[in-house]
Amino acid sequence: MTDDKGAARWRIIADLLRSDVVQDHYQPGQALPGEAFLANEYATSRPTIRKAIAQLVG
Repeated sequence: MTDDKGAARWRIIADLLRSDVVQDHYQPGQALPGEAFLANEYATSRPTIRKAIAQLVG
C-alpha cells in the first residue's frame, strides 16, 4: 500500500473502508469482514485495522 502524502496507514484504510460503505459494497446492517481478513487484505497488522474501524465508528 502506498503512503498517501505521509498519511497514517490506519487513516488510509479507514478512508478505503468508508468508500466501500458509501459505494454500497456492504449492505446496510452488514458486518464488515473480520480483522484477520482485513489485515491480510491490506497487508497490515490487526491493531492497525482495529484503529481504522474505530475511526469509522467514531
